Amino acid sequence: MEYPAVIGRVLEFLEVVFHTILAVRNVYPSESFTKARKYDLVVRKSRHPGLCSYISDFLAGIKEDCIKGVVDRVMLVIVDEGFNPVQKYVFRIRDVMEQLTFESKKSSVTTVTDLALEEYFRDILTKISFSQSSLADNPPDCTFQLYCELQKHVDHPSSYLKSSLFRCGAAITSAEFVLSK
Repeated sequence: MEYPAVIGRVLEFLEVVFHTILAVRNVYPSESFTKARKYDLVVRKSRHPGLCSYISDFLAGIKEDCIKGVVDRVMLVIVDEGFNPVQKYVFRIRDVMEQLTFESKKSSVTTVTDLALEEYFRDILTKISFSQSSLADNPPDCTFQLYCELQKHVDHPSSYLKSSLFRCGAAITSAEFVLSK
């Protein structure tokens, strides 16, 4: 698979997992999500166009930095009404990039297969769905924020804008997911 295609698949997965987290953590009412199949699993997707746009715009905004290999982590943080973090989901993108050799980046070809990616993505989605039962309920009026953390040696691009927040009508719990096999 070509290197940009791997990045595209990772970003597609992040979109699916963000919607799934918002659904299973009840950040929004369950009726605001529709069911779909992805990676041989039933996943959720928000029906709210503004929320869908916010997530897809965020991911489009970090795509070039992902292709350059300078993104370290991407995070979804659920915050209470005072914007205090309650729960954090961390996806270590840098680990995916380290799996790809310098030569494969130069030639734009990797040894990563669609099947391997789907299997790994399915595993993470399953863990997130099952973790719900061991977590406390979110507080009322929570929202979420998306963050992109670049590697330490990379300057913050001026094109990065402050993210907007979505209100919903969760001490901090953290889950870290390594996107490598």
